This record gives sequence, structure tokens and C-alpha cells, in this order.
Amino acid sequence: MTVRFKGFTKGDFLSCNGTRVGAERLLKRMRQFQEALAPRVARLDKGLAPVTSPVYTDRNYRPNRNRPRDHACLIFVDRALKRSPFPRLPQLGVYLHADSLSVGLSAGWWPPGRLRLLLRSARRRLRPLSPYRLFADDVVVRSPKGCPPWSTDLLDRIGRTFFTGTVFAPEDEAVASPEIVDTALAIFKDLLPLYRLLVKGRASGAPPAPQVQELLEEEERQETLRGGEVPLLLDLSKYLENRAFQIDLPALLNIYLAIKVKPFVLLSGISGAGKSLLVRLLAEGINGVRDGVPQGYRLIPVQPDWQDRRDLIGFANLLTGRYEVGALLRAIREAQARPERPYFVCLDEMNLARVEHYFADILSLMETGRRFPDGRWATDAMVLSPGSEPLIPSDGDSDPIPPRQPIPDNLLLFGTVNVDESTYPFSKKVLDRANTIEFNAVDFRLHNDVAGGPPLNLDDLQRLGEFLCHRPYRKLPDVREGHPAVRWNEALMEINAILEPEDLHFGYRVRDEVLIYMAYAIDLIESLPGENRAFDEATAFDFQIVQKILPRLSGPGEVLRDVLTHLSEYCGGRYPRSEKKLRTMLRRLERTGFSHFWSG
Repeated sequence: MTVRFKGFTKGDFLSCNGTRVGAERLLKRMRQFQEALAPRVARLDKGLAPVTSPVYTDRNYRPNRNRPRDHACLIFVDRALKRSPFPRLPQLGVYLHADSLSVGLSAGWWPPGRLRLLLRSARRRLRPLSPYRLFADDVVVRSPKGCPPWSTDLLDRIGRTFFTGTVFAPEDEAVASPEIVDTALAIFKDLLPLYRLLVKGRASGAPPAPQVQELLEEEERQETLRGGEVPLLLDLSKYLENRAFQIDLPALLNIYLAIKVKPFVLLSGISGAGKSLLVRLLAEGINGVRDGVPQGYRLIPVQPDWQDRRDLIGFANLLTGRYEVGALLRAIREAQARPERPYFVCLDEMNLARVEHYFADILSLMETGRRFPDGRWATDAMVLSPGSEPLIPSDGDSDPIPPRQPIPDNLLLFGTVNVDESTYPFSKKVLDRANTIEFNAVDFRLHNDVAGGPPLNLDDLQRLGEFLCHRPYRKLPDVREGHPAVRWNEALMEINAILEPEDLHFGYRVRDEVLIYMAYAIDLIESLPGENRAFDEATAFDFQIVQKILPRLSGPGEVLRDVLTHLSEYCGGRYPRSEKKLRTMLRRLERTGFSHFWSG
């Protein structure tokens, strides 16, 4: 006899509170729901076995009464795969949280890259799923707000897992009625073909045949390049040339790739070489100009008396009760107003004050970035006020400011650097988080003519902003297995072996960002026209040695001499930029007994 289930109540959602009493109620209610749903699911597929969420669990999914869950779930998994802990398996499930009831399919946990290949091979079969929602890298959906609809484009963002299905709010009529059983069954029936595909892929344990995998990877690469990223970069180079700014194409491509890896770049070099001007011209070319002012751009001159974030972000004025908004906070709010466009910020003379003091909060927040279920990438929020009330700006014209402010994904930070007796050195904490790009070459020849060719369409050039805002490689797992960039890890290990005996070696952050840079670089290199092949993989890696590894090396005496000598020998004949820089550092060491990366 089929048991009748009357629906979920408000009390069920309120029980998702992490208490023992709430957890016991959730377990009881999910078992009642199982009695009504499981017999009908068995008629749909006899291989599906019901599992009710353990209410008290430890990391090995054994009962642990000291750790009650704050949610409950009823899932159905393949009997043949039931040996592993259930969150790792493909599953059809009903997930109850305090603010949502999610019904659908969770892919379980997969090795990086393999799930994406499996889904891409079945892309045509996935199109009928358009009525449902898709969450990349989220097993259990916690809120129906902002749920993205199913889109095959979102498949490219999937890493180790995903959830697809319907998300109900507690107040939805279907949740509180007996119809929830029929609704769940209908959703399971729609998603059953995809579930069987995942089960088959998990059971086989084998990757696609090599020729199939190569075709899939080539298809993905071509889709990345098809939008015209490389032609737009060539147009950007032409735009800078028309504005009489001298920079060769490899250097421009290097800056572009450094921004995509992490939107924090240091521009160092002699004074007057055009570091600040470059940032302004990039904003003009990519965002356009209105009334003579570049859009999406802010220049912030750093002052030598800056001591903490108040000088950059702002502070609450206790006398007026209003918030004094700093220049960077204004830039953050302007960037949030147009999330589809990059926003360029130039911190001019960044090391006139100690960067570790006034910029510490931003440095830390940049490391908290993560991808949310709806595909957004965001950082943790910067706390402007301990309260929950919006802050009123002191100018009286701006909108109220939320007391917690994340760093927007489209904010691109540049810091210009001069090194002399009036500036401060950078710590490794700063250098590890940035690409340090030198501007020392100058060419005093007067160029009276501009190369010919068709006129630039600046509206087309602004499409380059979409590529800067869409950065698919954020963490090392995004550089899927089999990507050619991974082979450069061996060279990084060889360099670290030279540095490690003197405790000058680098850590995982530098390794990850170099490989992400190489992934972006390789995707670009393969589509460069033949006459622009001066930028190749070795050139890209050469840039990364100079920008991510050499800035960390400074000090006196024999220790540094041996390291610089060994590195110079390693780079000789392979990486000319790095070799040239290392020889400069060695000459400085011979003359003064001390050496560092920076030029005056």
C-alpha cells in the first residue's frame, strides 16, 4: 500500500537549525517522505536504492550524535555503486534546507576534467533539460534566489560536480501539498537519462578513447578562440600605436595574460617610461572615452603618509555620523554598477607608503575568491561597519553603502612602482600575489608615420572587455588534465630545486599562477597569425620567470651570488629575458655587495 505524504511544513524548514531536536525531526520526516516516494521510484528504475541522510555524521559518514546536520536529504543511488559514501556518487535526490527544497540530480564528485569531457560528449542529449536550473560545483543548493537556468554554456564552468533540477521556496504551494511526491517523481523521470549517463561513466572508470578526447579538447579550444580574442588584441596593439605609445606585441600580450591570471599587476621601471599612461590607454581602448574622460578608469595617487586602509577605503566619521568614502571604495562601487565591463584602477607610485599597511585587507580578500553555484566569481566581503545598517556617504549624493563589500570580479588593479630613496620595498606577501612587469626600455627615435591598414572600429575593440571579465582559469583544477600547460610544472620544479637549498624557493601560489598563465598563453599562441609568432610558449614562460620568481630574490653576499649564477646558467640559451635580468642582478651584486630585482 502506498503511504500518503501530506507535504512539507514550515516546521520542517525551521528544523534545519543544527540542533539535535531539529535533526531528529528531519530524519523522521524524510523517512515518511521515503515511504511515499520510494515504491514509485522503484517502478521507474529497479536499480535505484533509497538512502535517507544520516542525521548525525562524522567525516566517514558514521553516526556521531555530537554533530547534528542542519539539513536533510532523501537520495536514490545505483545499487551497484552503493559502496562509496553517498555524496560522492551520482544521485537523484530531495534536499531540504532552511530556505529551500531542491529536487533533482547531483553528479557526485569526479576527477578534475573528466566530468566536463563526459558532459561535452553528450551535449545534444542535455538540451531537453532547459526547464531546470544548473549549479556548477554545488552538491546541495541552499537558496532559490538567483538560481541560473539550465544552459549548455554553463557546462564549461563545471569542475568536479554539479546539481541540476528545480529549487522551491518554502512558501511555494507545491511544497506543502501531497503533489510534491508526484512533482519529485516527474523531475526524476526527466533527469533519469542524464543520471544513467553519469552512472555508466562512473562505473566504467575509463576516460574517453584518446581520439575522442583529442576531438573534445580541440572543440573546446576552438570555442574559446572563436569569439575573436586574438584579432581584438592585435587591434588594441594598433590603437596604442596610433596613440604614439610604444610597446611591442609580446609585451602587450604578456600584460593582457597577467591581468587574466589575477587582476593585480605591478608596473615597475624608470620614472617617465609610461607606466601610468599605459593603464589609462588600456581603459580608453577597451572601455571607450566620453567627454574626453576614459570610462571605467580611476587614477589614485598614493600618498606617503598612508598608514592603513582608511586612506584608501574610507572610514566612519563619528562627528557627522556619515561615511567618508575613499577613492578605492568609489572605484569598487562604480565597477559594481557595470559588472560586464572591466574597471581599471591605477595606484600611482604605489610604494610611496608601505603597501603591506594600507593595502593589507585588499591583498587578503583577493585570495578568498571562489566560484558560486550560479557561476559568479566573488571574494569574501570587506567589513566596513560592524552593524547591519547601510552607511550614508558624507557627500550626500551617493547611494547608501552596504556595510559589507566584496571585491568585484571586474576590478583590475595596477600599481606603478619606482624604487629610490623615497619609496619602500615590497614584501614577498605582495610579490607572490602579483605579476611584476618592468618598463625600462625606451626608444628615442621619432616615429612620424603610423602603419597603414583599415581604420579601427573602436566599438569592436570594446568587446575585448568581455574576455577580460570572462576568465575560465581561476584555480589550478580549472587547468584540466591533459592541458599542455601542465608540462611546464617540470620546469618550475627544476627552478625551485635551485632555490630551495638557500630557502629562497616559492610556494604553491606562485606555481599555480604560473601554470594558469601558461594555460591562457597556449590558448592564444595557437591562434596567432604566422607573422606574430614572436610570442611562443618559451617566451611566455620566460616572462613568468622574470615576473613571478626573480622579484623575490634579494640580499647580500655569497648565498645570492651562487643562486643567481645557477639560475643564469639554467636560463642561458632558453629564456633570454630572464638571463639578461639575472646578469644585471649579478653585476649589481659585484659592485655593491647587495642585489635586488628593482631598477631605479
